[in-house]
Amino acid sequence: MYRHFSSKSALLTALFEELFNELEPQDATQSWRTNLTQLMHVWWRIYRANHEVAAQLTTSPKAGPGRSRLQEWVATELSRAGVTPSRLEHYQRVICAHVMGYGLLSAMQESSAKVMEQTFSSSVELLLDAIVTASAAPQASLECRHQSI
Repeated sequence: MYRHFSSKSALLTALFEELFNELEPQDATQSWRTNLTQLMHVWWRIYRANHEVAAQLTTSPKAGPGRSRLQEWVATELSRAGVTPSRLEHYQRVICAHVMGYGLLSAMQESSAKVMEQTFSSSVELLLDAIVTASAAPQASLECRHQSI
């Protein structure tokens, strides 16, 4: 198997990328919020179910085609939500960090899957509410908050 991959890390990254390649495109007839919520949940379940591979992937700086497609879908839905291009990349990173971090954390905890899913659902709603609120704020207001952190 290592003949085809340069290392165990490369093999694990390829396996994980394949999981992302199996994701279905978002439904343009649904709201941006519905699509983004569903995408975040599927993404979280992949991390939760494959935490050993996911942990390895977090150290891989280059996104493969599966992760790139996922990032494009997030950008599309954020654009549909009215997020300006100047804020788009920032919100993509926030969403990515939230899903990856929560997915890895929940995979390592012993809580029930139902409790973890409910908690994740609540956190997604709070995050999307915050994005909507911040998107409505003037750009200067957002920049001041970032500088004070």
